[in-house]
Amino acid sequence: MTSWKCLFTCIVAVGLLSIIAVNTLLKYQQPTVIAANIRTITSRRKLWPFSFLRDQLEEAPAVSLTTNTATTTAARTTMVSLETEEKCRETSNFVFIKTHKTGSTTLRSLTSRFGYFRNLSFLLGKGSIIGHLNSLSLNMKKNAYNFLPPIGVKVGDFSNYRNYNISNIHVQFDEAKMRKLMYPSPDLKYITIFREPVDQWLSNFQYYKGYKKAGLTLSNMSQQLLPFLKSEKAATLGFNKQLRDVGIGSKILNNGSISSLNASIAKLDNLLSLALITEYFDESLLVMKKLFCWSFRDILYVKKRAQPNPIVISDETRQELRRRSWADVVLYEHFLSVLWQRVEEYGPNFQRDLQTFRNLLNDTLTTCVAKSVAEVSNDRYLYIETYPSSNSSAFCWAFVNSRFHMDVEMVRRQGHPSDVRWKKLDY
Repeated sequence: MTSWKCLFTCIVAVGLLSIIAVNTLLKYQQPTVIAANIRTITSRRKLWPFSFLRDQLEEAPAVSLTTNTATTTAARTTMVSLETEEKCRETSNFVFIKTHKTGSTTLRSLTSRFGYFRNLSFLLGKGSIIGHLNSLSLNMKKNAYNFLPPIGVKVGDFSNYRNYNISNIHVQFDEAKMRKLMYPSPDLKYITIFREPVDQWLSNFQYYKGYKKAGLTLSNMSQQLLPFLKSEKAATLGFNKQLRDVGIGSKILNNGSISSLNASIAKLDNLLSLALITEYFDESLLVMKKLFCWSFRDILYVKKRAQPNPIVISDETRQELRRRSWADVVLYEHFLSVLWQRVEEYGPNFQRDLQTFRNLLNDTLTTCVAKSVAEVSNDRYLYIETYPSSNSSAFCWAFVNSRFHMDVEMVRRQGHPSDVRWKKLDY
């Protein structure tokens, strides 16, 4: 009997000590610390169910001999806010299907900044100082030599040219081939950007000097363009380029079938997590921020490759261009409608967040940008280049990304055979 009494006494003592320990933890540890510990644990791939941890915290005070009511209430309030707080994981694996003359270089610059400071690997070609593959196929077996390896892989180790985190270059898009090259993340996202088709065509026509091929001059474009568009020669200029950029082939364009086009657009819609719209760039970025679980800082931007004197045309010329760009018009109007659906789904804080973002953007531009001037590159492209303030921060240098210095450093880091260097950055 004596041994049983001793055993019973020991069990009671251990139980009392456990209760005292729990009470002490809840009495002296701040609820924010408790919540932070729970957040840390639950972030580890949810090895422990959140409900289990919540129950442990809420049940502990009930068995205490004495309870600090204020602390217990605060802890429970913290747990409720954690449970109802929107939870998301930062997107670091995505494909940006880059379109031509849509503001895509601006979007590329901010996505490059995001990935560069997080040491992520970009799908890049070595034929361009900023990594574009352009019309090159994504067939790795055939074109592996033209690619740069991901970070940590030696140049020439072609079997390991895979698991890229980000693609944001001009490339001949093919979803099946692209997916094989990207990191096999279950939340891999695809995005792109579209622009009102007439403005996109005019910008492309001016930037790449298509008017020279057509035998026209910029000084007299408003009078010359419409007659040319109505002639047989106009077909040589190419239209509906946005549709081609996203991988919808010319076969659909040639047969002129609306039903086939709509089916292809529906398939693209299913693939894309978001299609940004140039005319509503800030609104698009805000939707992207929420979708990607990024910060306002991550979506700050400086306009890249904007043209100083865009072509001005008549309403009749615009109508003729819309007629010739009929497929791009269908594409654009579909995804413009989708964007407004996403804005509605964002919730009641959209306008407030949009103003917050624009205020931060204006402050950052004021702080980081010294000047913007019209320049000519390679005796071909005329555009506005932006330069950072003197003695600006590392973030400002990356934010402005003058002459694509950050992109040059990015491709160099992945083995580009260039001697171009840029100052080391910290985010």
